[in-house]
Amino acid sequence: MDHEVVRKEYIQRGPCQPKKHKFSKTEFEEGIMRRFNPYWFKKYAWLEYSVSKDYAYFFYCYLFKNETTKVAGGDAFVINGFQGWNKPCRLKKHIGGVKSAHNQAFEKFGNLKNRQNSIQASLNQQCEQVKSEYEIRLTTSLHCLRFLLLQGLAFHGHDECEESSNKENYLELYIWYADKNDEVGNVVLKNAPKNNKLIAPKIQKQIINCRAKETTKEIVEDLGKDYFGILVD
Repeated sequence: MDHEVVRKEYIQRGPCQPKKHKFSKTEFEEGIMRRFNPYWFKKYAWLEYSVSKDYAYFFYCYLFKNETTKVAGGDAFVINGFQGWNKPCRLKKHIGGVKSAHNQAFEKFGNLKNRQNSIQASLNQQCEQVKSEYEIRLTTSLHCLRFLLLQGLAFHGHDECEESSNKENYLELYIWYADKNDEVGNVVLKNAPKNNKLIAPKIQKQIINCRAKETTKEIVEDLGKDYFGILVD
C-alpha cells in the first residue's frame, strides 16, 4: 500500500492517547517505581502510548521516519518505543532545534494534513454543488407536475424523443420553464447527468405517488379524531 495512503489514515485517527488507562509501574534503579504520566499527552500532543506494549512512541517521527535525518534518541522514539518514565526530560530533548528530525517530521505532517484538508474542502464544495443542482432539477419537476395535476392535463404522448416536434405536456412545459430561467436551464436536460435528469416517466410517477401520500397524510391529520364518510360511485 502507498505510504501516503497509510499516513493519511494514521493522521485521520490521530495519536493513540488512552488518558484514562491505568498505567502500570516499572521498576528502575534502587527499587524506584515509575509509570507513564498521562499529563504528557497534554504537554506533547504528538506523543502516543501503546497499552499492549507499555511503550510510548512519537507520532510524527514514526510516520516520517524514512524521510528525516536521524532522530534524537534513536530507534527508541520511533521503532522500539520509549519507556524511560524516570527520565521525562528526554521527551523535551527529543524535540531539539529548528532543523531537528522531530521538527522536520512535524513540518511534513503539517504539509500532508493541509493537502488532505484542501482535497477534502474541494470534495465538499463539489458535493454541495451536486446537491444544489439536484434540488433545482427536483424542484423544476415538482413545479411542472403540480401544474399539470391542477389543470387535469395528460403528461405523456406517443413520441417524446428529442427530435419530436411535440413532446407533449410534461416535457414541453419542462423545456419552456428551463428556457425562461437560466439557473434552471444550466443544470437540466442536456446539462444534467444522464442518470439524473429526473424527467423519465418512472420518476414522474414516483414523485406523484410521494405527493399523493403527503396529501393523504395532511388530510388525515386535519381530520384528527372527527367522523368522516367516503362516497363511492
